[in-house]
Amino acid sequence: MGGVDLSTLLEGALGGAGVLLLSVFYGRIETARNRRREREGLLRIIDAEVYENNRLLRVIRENPDLAKYPSLFALSTDAWDQCRTRLSELLSKDQDHVFVLVRHYALVVRIRALLEDPDALAAGLSRKERRGRTVRERVADAEGERHNLLSTLANRALSDGEEVRRKGERYIGALPDYYAVDEGQSATEPTEDG
Repeated sequence: MGGVDLSTLLEGALGGAGVLLLSVFYGRIETARNRRREREGLLRIIDAEVYENNRLLRVIRENPDLAKYPSLFALSTDAWDQCRTRLSELLSKDQDHVFVLVRHYALVVRIRALLEDPDALAAGLSRKERRGRTVRERVADAEGERHNLLSTLANRALSDGEEVRRKGERYIGALPDYYAVDEGQSATEPTEDG
């Protein structure tokens, strides 16, 4: 019943410390892996939304008069609204990507507001402008301003949307064409638009 050998205690302590270090190291690797998977999943959802928005923005940019039919131009921010906080955390080391995402969606929100309220620009005329022109002139000018603004905003949002997709490619790989209809074309095969 002799005493405990000091070398045995030391070996046990070192073994326990080694196991603890390995489990901490493994836990960190697993956490990083889970964050990477979550970031990739959220970026794929955002990519699909940006892809659809870009399709609509191209039409608005080229023919803003068609934008007077808001039901045809359902620009979406749903995915962004649901995951922007978490995605910003997961992209904390890529602030340029976060900035472009925020700017793209801010433009989409502004375009949606213009689509939902076509008289917004006419209401912004000063009293002097309202008195100096006929109703028809004011409406025509406001509609022209609205078209120019919609076209300009759509162009900016489209440019940012394309940059969002390019930056996302770093994390999710090849950008899919969500409308690939040719059976010979893979959904992950890039196209001219994507």
